[in-house]
Amino acid sequence: MKEKNNKISFNSAVDQLEIEKQLRISEEKHRMLFSKANDAIFIIKDNKVVDCNEKSLEMFGCIQQEIMGRPMYHFLPEKQPDGADSILNFYDLTLLALNGKSQFFYWKFLRFKGEQFDTEVSLNSFVVNGEIMLQAIVRDITRRKEAEEFKNKSITSYFEVFNTSSDFIFIINESEYIIDVNKSALDKYQLSKEEIIGNTLKLLSDEKQNDFLLLKEHLASAWGKVQQKFDWWGRTMNGEVFPMEVILHHGSYFGKNVLIANARDISERIKYENSLRESEERYKTLASSAPVGIFQTDKSGKVVFINKKLKEISGLKNEIQFSKEWTGMIHPEDKGKNEAGKPITRSEVNYKPFEYRIINKNKVTKWIKAQFTWLYSSDEEIAGLVGTIEDITNTRKAAEEKLRAEIAEATTAFLENEIAERKISESKLKETLSEREMLLKEVHHRVKNNLQVISSILNLQGSYVKDPYTLLMLKECRDRIKSMSFIHESLYQTKNFSHVDFGDYLKSLCSNLLYSYSVSGRVTLNYDIDTVLLTLDTAIPTGLIVNELVSNSLKYAFPDNQKGNIFVSLKRKEDGTNVLAVEDDGVGFPATVNYKETDSLGLQLVVTLADQIDGEIILEKGRGTNFVVEFKAN
Repeated sequence: MKEKNNKISFNSAVDQLEIEKQLRISEEKHRMLFSKANDAIFIIKDNKVVDCNEKSLEMFGCIQQEIMGRPMYHFLPEKQPDGADSILNFYDLTLLALNGKSQFFYWKFLRFKGEQFDTEVSLNSFVVNGEIMLQAIVRDITRRKEAEEFKNKSITSYFEVFNTSSDFIFIINESEYIIDVNKSALDKYQLSKEEIIGNTLKLLSDEKQNDFLLLKEHLASAWGKVQQKFDWWGRTMNGEVFPMEVILHHGSYFGKNVLIANARDISERIKYENSLRESEERYKTLASSAPVGIFQTDKSGKVVFINKKLKEISGLKNEIQFSKEWTGMIHPEDKGKNEAGKPITRSEVNYKPFEYRIINKNKVTKWIKAQFTWLYSSDEEIAGLVGTIEDITNTRKAAEEKLRAEIAEATTAFLENEIAERKISESKLKETLSEREMLLKEVHHRVKNNLQVISSILNLQGSYVKDPYTLLMLKECRDRIKSMSFIHESLYQTKNFSHVDFGDYLKSLCSNLLYSYSVSGRVTLNYDIDTVLLTLDTAIPTGLIVNELVSNSLKYAFPDNQKGNIFVSLKRKEDGTNVLAVEDDGVGFPATVNYKETDSLGLQLVVTLADQIDGEIILEKGRGTNFVVEFKAN
């Protein structure tokens, strides 16, 4: 028996432990739900917060120390949106909840930083260890309120647009009954909304002029989400029949599938179109017999009319041919010139007239004058283009003949006057040129004589000089003076004082040097010379260069009375460059001597004079010596 009682006590202890374990698990679950809830949860005792979850801290923007132990009225604004006192009303609601009456209400709270926000609040009381406490569950509904306000504003805006539209708007349900209508439609039909709603479109339509089977087809297509546009006849209660343009499309009306019919009274437009057609008929009647070509296009640019005269001018039979072939008829020389064939832009209203040639269908060239202007509809939109094309071939020919006659007459008078003046000018010019030629001849003659006097003085002076070196120097100076003298002698003997035939001059200069150095028997001069004319400024330094180079060949190329040849050439390249070459087949130029940096006065002169004529001097070494000077033509 004792053993049995011990066994019962052991089982009771095990059961108690299991109950305590389950209780702890339950408490942990409730604590987790409390802590991780998406709403703010406050536990309130004696009107003070004794516990709160994480969402409370996040929602009110504070930390736990700032909220624990504080009364809830610290988080209430002074007034609620309805003007009620927040603290008194909240206190009354808590009393009701403490008395066992759960409370649910909308409330404005304050975040810790003073910002108000909208909430839903649930208050419930519960007892723990004999103490009554309150549980306040607070849900932030700020975004929901904003969405509701936006929705309300959208509905208000919709009805403002709906009722201020000048079109007649009908909302039609799936049974094809009108469930809403705007103010413009009510005003037009002179009915109240109640009199229209619940009826079909047939109530508002003229039965004689409308096809209601066709209306059924339009409604069916619109329910298939294919927008419909058609003309319809309306009829008011006082019997007024008027035309409408109706656009029917599928839509949504506060969550319901509906058809929306937008209708517009087009009475004025039809009157205008009829008036325009009458005007067009009158215009075409007048245009057909006009003495100038006339064409008209629609707003897309398609040619819709050409008159008889334009067919005659172009040789084209109809509007289609004119559209395709007119620009191709423009004369090739006139395409792109002036305005021929240029696209016309809207800004070019009352376009200025311009003239060009065409080669018409019959291969006849004609001069035409064209002018365009836009046509506008009543709402200032472009309705098309009208243009006039006038055949001015005969006018142009007459004008050209008249102009030619005037030009010929003016030209004759001008030429007669010009010839008379030119004869006088030529006479004066001949006198002036004759005086100038005489003066230049005299100048060159005197310069030549003066140079010859200097040469004779040097020659006379040489007869008193015994030193061979000094005598050689005097001789070289005399040769240089002679080379310049020859230039002036050539100019004196020619009629052209601006240029010298340098080929003839070279031959005279080289022959004189050959004679001067007494080598006529053993040194032969060879020439390859083009006809090259040089000015005095170029001829003198070029002659001195030849003088120095030929003199050097005569002095040094053939020692010990050797025989040899000197080659003098002057050529002109295709680019106008002159090439002067002085070559000999003698002993050659010393390899140790730099001709550009030598003490020889003659070679120094050659280098300096080559620079003076902007030339380039080159020494080509081989058998003998060959100096080449390249300089531009002058």
